[in-house]
Amino acid sequence: MSERVVRPTYQSLSAHELEHQYNVVARRVDFQKTVVAPWMRRSEAFRDGSNARLDLPYGVSPRERLDLFSISQNAPLLAFIHGGYWQRGAKEMYSFVAEPFVAAGFSVAILGYDLCPLVSLRDITGQIQRAVIWLWR
Repeated sequence: MSERVVRPTYQSLSAHELEHQYNVVARRVDFQKTVVAPWMRRSEAFRDGSNARLDLPYGVSPRERLDLFSISQNAPLLAFIHGGYWQRGAKEMYSFVAEPFVAAGFSVAILGYDLCPLVSLRDITGQIQRAVIWLWR
């Protein structure tokens, strides 16, 4: 009988260990060059080759904008909320995510939002809610 390996859950990790697990950028010194730069190139190429509607305002903040890669009015819609630990990133980095979904017949909205610490998580969730309501209408 083999011995079962028990891995700690997030509750057993210290704040420092949690930060290490969640903050990929801090663990990868080459993150901008090897991850973000290719995403940016792919995203720009996809935006340039599509009939996207870019920077559509859904709120009053300059970052309350979304990019819509629309197939048709009746296509299913995927709303993508980018990562970045709530503190970094922008919707423009993630346009490439829409490409396979658009090819499969989906419309895709890439949502932008304000970042911490300039706003709270409560503010961000309110912005995301406004974006989804805007899309629904």
